[in-house]
Amino acid sequence: MEKNTSYHGNGPAVYYSIPGFQGDIGFISAIHGKFCDHCNRIRMNAQGQLKPCLCYGQSIDLREILRREDDCSLKKALERAILEKPQAHCFEKLEEITEEKKMISIGG
Repeated sequence: MEKNTSYHGNGPAVYYSIPGFQGDIGFISAIHGKFCDHCNRIRMNAQGQLKPCLCYGQSIDLREILRREDDCSLKKALERAILEKPQAHCFEKLEEITEEKKMISIGG
């Protein structure tokens, strides 16, 4: 496996190429430093909860909006999630983490 430093998009993953295989594989370390100032990620879990940051318990329930197929409300909810995205996570300060669910249940 060889480290591949070519551009793969916006994100913190470190990519590797495996000789003889197509494509690359990217790994994101559990806590590898802060990239919050250029994080462009939001995540929706299997229950329809949209999470602006994995560190905090804050989420926006999209389930009913998606069931109603309400594009206007969906756009507003996505805008809200992006605008309310925290400035930075606090994973290095355990006492400040407000997310109580395990990462496996929120897709982290």
